[in-house]
Amino acid sequence: MRQLRGLLQRQMHEASEQKHYEAAAKARDGLDALERAASVQNVVLDDHSNLDVLTVASDGGRAAVVRFRVRFGRVIGRSVHLIDRSMDESDAEILESVLTDMYLDAASVPPVVLVAEDASVTPLMLEYLVELRGRPVEIAAPQRGKRRRAVELARTDALSVIHRDSLRRQSDHNVRARALQELGSALALVQPPFRIECFDMSHLQGTNYVGSMVVFEDGLARRATTDTST
Repeated sequence: MRQLRGLLQRQMHEASEQKHYEAAAKARDGLDALERAASVQNVVLDDHSNLDVLTVASDGGRAAVVRFRVRFGRVIGRSVHLIDRSMDESDAEILESVLTDMYLDAASVPPVVLVAEDASVTPLMLEYLVELRGRPVEIAAPQRGKRRRAVELARTDALSVIHRDSLRRQSDHNVRARALQELGSALALVQPPFRIECFDMSHLQGTNYVGSMVVFEDGLARRATTDTST
C-alpha cells in the first residue's frame, strides 16, 4: 500500500506541474480512496470499544473535522467536515460549529468520545451529547496506547483532507484562469475578463418588460442577481 500511495502522489504532483489537471484530479481521488481504506484498516482497538474519535486540523484559513465511528473495536464509518475558519477560532469552537451536523439523534452518540486534548471540549458540547443520548457520555483525551494512536491517525487524516482540498482548489483555479485567458484571446481583449455580466431582456407583446442580469467573477457565478421590471 505504501508503494501505491507513493505512486499516486508522484502522478498527482507531476500531472499538476504539467497542467494535466484531469489526470491530477484522478490521481488525487485515487489517493483519497486509498487513505480512507488505510484509515479503516489501521484503526483496530482490541478491546471491543464502542466510541467515536473526533479531531480537528487547521492550515491557514481552512479547518477539517474528522470523525471515526468505532464499533466493537473497528472503524465502521468516517465523516469529514471542511470549513473556513477565522484565525482566532479555537479547536473547541470549530467542533461546536459542526457538532449538530455530526450527531442528529440518540443512536448516533456513543458512550465514549475521544479527542486530542481536554481543551477541545466545552461544557456545551458535553451537555449537548448527554442530552441527545439520554445517558452519560465520557469525553476523554487519551495519552498513550491504541486509543491515542487512533486520535493521531484521525488528525493525520484531517491534515490530508485539507491538503487534498488545497490541491483541488488550486487545480480548479488554474482551469478557470486558462479558460478566461482563452476567452479573452478569442474576443481580442487586452486582458482576461475577470467580471462578466450577462443580460436577458424579455417582454410580453411589447409590454411588461423584464430584465435580468447574471454575474460571473473569476469564472464563477455569483449567487446574487439583479432583476428589474418595468
